[in-house]
Amino acid sequence: MYLEGLNPEKTKGKKKPTKAALVHPLEVFCSFEVLSLSPPAVITDLEASIAGIKTRKENFLKLQAEQIKERQEQKKLQAEAKEAAAKAEQEKKLAEATETKNAADSSVEVQPAEVETKPEASTPSEDHKPTETPETKTETPAEQPPAADSPATN
Repeated sequence: MYLEGLNPEKTKGKKKPTKAALVHPLEVFCSFEVLSLSPPAVITDLEASIAGIKTRKENFLKLQAEQIKERQEQKKLQAEAKEAAAKAEQEKKLAEATETKNAADSSVEVQPAEVETKPEASTPSEDHKPTETPETKTETPAEQPPAADSPATN
């Protein structure tokens, strides 16, 4: 806009200077430096400078559109990767839960089989002593008190 304002063809009522030198403020030099262009020194260089600036603008807009598209694709890929990771984590938890359930089911089935296959001992252990009741209790001769009729041994 600055260069178009300097163009005498665009301004009305002014005469066309052909080889007049242009004087620019420092800000204009800085702006051209950012674009890697040199500011026009004479009025005849205005059209070439304006065309160069428009070309740079178009290139920057294309690059910007490409970068925006790439960023959107990256975000989409990241979202898909995050979704896939969440799905994998969910499947892992489901597999662990199934494995835990199967382990619990198999342990329940093994316990009754172990009880059935244990051989029974032929001699009773201390835990399985028959309980003595007064009716079933019999005294051995050593435990019986001596009878009054029998001679006492001294």
